[in-house]
Amino acid sequence: MKFISAPSTDISIKSRCQNSNALLTEERFGCSLISVINPFPAMISKNQNFEQIDIHQAKEMMDQELVTIVDIRAPEIYQEAHIPGAFLLGDENIDSFLKTADKTKPLICYCYHGFSSQGACEFLKQSGFDRVYSIEGGFESWRNLYPVECHQ
Repeated sequence: MKFISAPSTDISIKSRCQNSNALLTEERFGCSLISVINPFPAMISKNQNFEQIDIHQAKEMMDQELVTIVDIRAPEIYQEAHIPGAFLLGDENIDSFLKTADKTKPLICYCYHGFSSQGACEFLKQSGFDRVYSIEGGFESWRNLYPVECHQ
């Protein structure tokens, strides 16, 4: 993943995939416009290996069963607010996460608005996770209706 502008944005898990058909994605976070080159455009399609769920489905899954929730946003943004119980997943801990995580548990992944998490979900599915979900609308949709955790 290449960052075009803005000091912080979603992590570069997607840089592990060498796909030459990169797609420019723009996301708004606060007052900043974040432009990101997404190396997974072909994976974000009707044939995706993960499921997109809305915030209500995500909340229901969290309430009913044990799930792993990963936040792929920048660490400083995660510290400001995140979904309760979410684990910050980035380049610095992806290898250990892949070695230690229970890949049979459902995994819910989110980013700012639900775009970048799709590429991360595809990567995580290809890394052996059985059930992988991306939250449509990402954290910004979640925070409008459900509680968040802060670590400041």
